[in-house]
Amino acid sequence: MEAHARRPALGALLTIASACCYATIPTLAKVAYGHGAGALGVLVMRCVISVPIVLTIVIWRHGLRFATAAARRALLPGIIFCAQSLCFFSGLEHAGAVTTVLLLFTYPLFVTIAGVVLFHRRLGPGQGFSVVAGSLGVWLSVGLGGTASALGVGLGLASGVLFAVFLLMAERTIEDGVDGLTLTAVVYTVMGVGYLAIAAIGGVALPVDSSGWTAVVVIALVGTAGGTVLLLVGMEHVSAATAAMLSVTEPPVAVILAAVALQERIRPTQVGGMALVMLALVVLGHGLMRPVDSPVPTP
Repeated sequence: MEAHARRPALGALLTIASACCYATIPTLAKVAYGHGAGALGVLVMRCVISVPIVLTIVIWRHGLRFATAAARRALLPGIIFCAQSLCFFSGLEHAGAVTTVLLLFTYPLFVTIAGVVLFHRRLGPGQGFSVVAGSLGVWLSVGLGGTASALGVGLGLASGVLFAVFLLMAERTIEDGVDGLTLTAVVYTVMGVGYLAIAAIGGVALPVDSSGWTAVVVIALVGTAGGTVLLLVGMEHVSAATAAMLSVTEPPVAVILAAVALQERIRPTQVGGMALVMLALVVLGHGLMRPVDSPVPTP
């Protein structure tokens, strides 16, 4: 695959659009749960609906041979993303959408820390302070007066850690020559196979009416296929740390949607904590962005 010119403005736009797509998922999942669906049922159907669409686009752009060859390099990121999604959607069954989103959004902090520890990226005093401030913001958002269960909090935090791992692995896979769209197809194919296997063993709960099914379909088309394609294609033009910074669009949009559609109460500490996290992420991203034509550090 020939190297392509990186366009940071396009990458930024795609990443922000991706964040807005992802922001619809928690509210829509809660709607689906309220109409009879379970976490695994939503995950199975989102893959059944979205994977054929993405695979068709990949085969049209690259042919089946390239998609098959790319599967070997994209298999492990797919497994990680499968586990991450299961943690996130299961967390939504045990905690509010606002709390679960804020816990997921610890992932940029983990991306930053892993970049320093594993890839030897420099972390200045401002960025170090931002990691501490961001962690404090998460604690303010979740730890004071919340009603989420310990299981819900644990699953939400695990989803943030696993998404950070996925993002870093996706960045390296793209640098190895697998484009973002092909990686997306492999990731969701792996997820679909994994969830179908689990469902065949234990069964799934699916929506019982049209409102639940509508929520599931929108999750698949907008929050899944649309959001992930936009993110991974955007990462062909920006680094994982930059993508993490730009994705600060997601939590406020997700929180507003949950507050309006689900009437979830937002505590003043959550507002302050989320503002602190967003400020930390902006500082982190500014310090970690580098020229887009420079090579991505490898371990």
